[in-house]
Amino acid sequence: MKLTMKRLGTILLLCAACMGTVSPARAEDVVPLKTTDAALEVTEQIMNKVSEGDLENAIRAMRPYFRIPDAEFNILLEQSKMQIPAISSRFGTPLEHELIERRFVGKSLMMIVHLQKYTFHAMRWEFLFYNPDGSWYINSFNFDDKIKELF
Repeated sequence: MKLTMKRLGTILLLCAACMGTVSPARAEDVVPLKTTDAALEVTEQIMNKVSEGDLENAIRAMRPYFRIPDAEFNILLEQSKMQIPAISSRFGTPLEHELIERRFVGKSLMMIVHLQKYTFHAMRWEFLFYNPDGSWYINSFNFDDKIKELF
């Protein structure tokens, strides 16, 4: 199972890397988040779905804020959905989540980190937001079991 989580992390990182190299399919359709608090609220909504055991719709909830083509997003979604059985068997039932931190690098990057608690283990969820023009957009996200890296 640990190897499965490493693969998931690698897949999500590769997808995130691809996101930055391809022009968006419909950049005008992306919903801008005007404040850092609005970005935080989006991550709270996403994590609420994860806590309810609805990983698929949690990832779908990110779509309006991603500047990536639909085809890439759909690949990301399908690869994440394939991990649901492994997550369920290793981590158990999802419980609550908690905000761990919100940090900034300069004026244009913000990382929001949540901890998703399960009955057996916890997972780290990281959301990287980019602000190119006064509004925040999800640039990438990752979830994994590397909770020691939170220290």
